Amino acid sequence: MKKNKFLILILPAVFVNILWGSPFALIKLGYNAFGITNNTGSKLLFAGIRFFLAGILIILYGSFMKKKFLKPTKNNISSILLLSLTQTVLLYSLFYIGLSNSSGAFSAIINSCSVFFSVIFASIFFKADKVTFYKVAGSLIGFCGVVVASFNGGSFSFHWNGEFLIFLNCICFAISGVISKKATQHTDSFTVAGYNLLLGGLVLCFIGWIAKGQLVIANKNAIWLLIVLSTISAICFSIWTKLLKVNKVGEVSVFQFVVPIAGIFFSGVLLGEDIIQLRYLIAIILITAGIFTVFSKDLIKK
Repeated sequence: MKKNKFLILILPAVFVNILWGSPFALIKLGYNAFGITNNTGSKLLFAGIRFFLAGILIILYGSFMKKKFLKPTKNNISSILLLSLTQTVLLYSLFYIGLSNSSGAFSAIINSCSVFFSVIFASIFFKADKVTFYKVAGSLIGFCGVVVASFNGGSFSFHWNGEFLIFLNCICFAISGVISKKATQHTDSFTVAGYNLLLGGLVLCFIGWIAKGQLVIANKNAIWLLIVLSTISAICFSIWTKLLKVNKVGEVSVFQFVVPIAGIFFSGVLLGEDIIQLRYLIAIILITAGIFTVFSKDLIKK
């Protein structure tokens, strides 16, 4: 493996996906900190403020780096709007609602399906990412891992308003990866990531407000949690959008196997969830094996 490949792909991709594993626990802590229970509007308002702030952070940082204020143009505004509606509004509406009705650890495992959907959609929209035996076999192995994790005490646990929404969120993530790749072909990645989150955050805030959502500072950690979540989003989307811009979608997606592992770890440490379960261990092994099977041919070449 070339050293520059390690620095420009592997290291940042692993770092991003470790960070992306933390919101499974941090969002649940945020629900408690802002007194959010079953009000869907409040959940979406919480998400909207987070991403609006993250968008501002990215735009300010990108403008500082480029030494000019970043703003969308007539040529890229349509693709940025489409990305914000799929990746921020629809994706995170599903994620925030689904996560509130499922455990952080289980949600992290289901979220790994985004890897396999990314491979499928990349194969459809990009000639360089062709469907292969390895990709089909790996996707089936990984899906078996999700099925194993779904069995709890001999019964199948997959609720429509919890785990199923996280599953749909994975499809949205894969589709948005394709849109992001196309959106950044002729546009600065900071501009795409920043306005994606800022505009999507505004829409989520509006929907949350219409749905009579409200945030109440229930404890002193509320504002800090919001700042941390916004910063994580700003860092992750900035790096991830850049990675998708300069690499193949499938080549970047392989590193998402880190998310369920990090998600389970943070859920255990921050939420005190029971993560020492055989089904979780088997699921992680199968998901990791599936992802490496998908990309085994490329790994062997390297």
